[in-house]
Amino acid sequence: MHSYRRDGDRRLHFDIKRDTGYKKTFRESDDGYYRSVRFWCRLKHTKRSALTNSTLCGQIIQFIFRRFSTLFPTLARLVEKVFKFQLIGNSCDAFFEGILRKIVEERRKYPREKDPDFLQLLMDAKDDTEITQRDEELVHDALSNGKKTVLTDIELIAQGYLFLVAGYETTASALQFTCYCLASNPQVQDTAYAEVMDVVGHKKTIGYDDLMKMPYVEQVMNESLRMYPPVPRNDRKCKTNVTVGGIKIEKGTFVYLPTYAIHYDERYYPNPEKFDPERFSRSEKAKRDPVTFAPFGIGPRNCIGLRLAQMEIRLILVHFLRSFQFSVPEEFQGKPLELDTTGMTKPKAPIFVTVSRRNH
Repeated sequence: MHSYRRDGDRRLHFDIKRDTGYKKTFRESDDGYYRSVRFWCRLKHTKRSALTNSTLCGQIIQFIFRRFSTLFPTLARLVEKVFKFQLIGNSCDAFFEGILRKIVEERRKYPREKDPDFLQLLMDAKDDTEITQRDEELVHDALSNGKKTVLTDIELIAQGYLFLVAGYETTASALQFTCYCLASNPQVQDTAYAEVMDVVGHKKTIGYDDLMKMPYVEQVMNESLRMYPPVPRNDRKCKTNVTVGGIKIEKGTFVYLPTYAIHYDERYYPNPEKFDPERFSRSEKAKRDPVTFAPFGIGPRNCIGLRLAQMEIRLILVHFLRSFQFSVPEEFQGKPLELDTTGMTKPKAPIFVTVSRRNH
């Protein structure tokens, strides 16, 4: 199910990017870029290296290298440079970086003056030196020395990469788990379906205002994100020496926020293993500290595509609920879903869901 759902989400996600100004077309199956990506993906799945194979040994090695690179990033780069060996391959990064560099170069020649998209706004800000600080952490320095901070090309590319890759995979993961939750909870699915039909019925075009009138669908999405946050942890680098709750944190220290653990803390979410969208009703949300729900991160460095991802998920769910009914196959009913939370949250085994077209 994951591969089909992810493919559909990718088409929608990239079509949205195309419509908002990215010059590359991702919709057509005979497009050269599309064929290249499909070929690369197939190659990766058929010719796996020792670090990415499905054997226990390969998984252990991959796990160790990932942790090594996270805990000792400087040493990891030194190992890669000295031994000409990549702990984690970056061919995908280089591929997208090349595409985005071409887009930036093209935009400099032919700026999008009418209806500028996010990338164009960033480029305009860079060229006009309109940005006086990157975020709250730089306000003091910027005011002290009077210097203006401008975006570099690599920062422009990084933001574009985040939109293309991080937004796509996390949205796809959220949809996968939400479909599973709907299949496992028929009453919730029926309630969400009733709301969808009451608000939009058989309308061909579903707009932003329509989505805002469906709070229960949003609650379903949020509860799924609570139980299965796409990114199970967030990290931040401390910029100054600070004491929080009696704990001294030195400048340069990485602080990790265990999102998954917080989402399952019974102090905030009683009976956390139960899928219950009512946790996110207006009255229940008011009882909790808002930082106890952080599937997209917290603060000035939270997910830059948060709103886009939420709108995508809700829009796709509305179309799914209106057209299909989800159920768990009999042979998989009652079996707990085992998760792998290294990197991104993902199931250890494939998720099987029966999808039936609704008769209208």
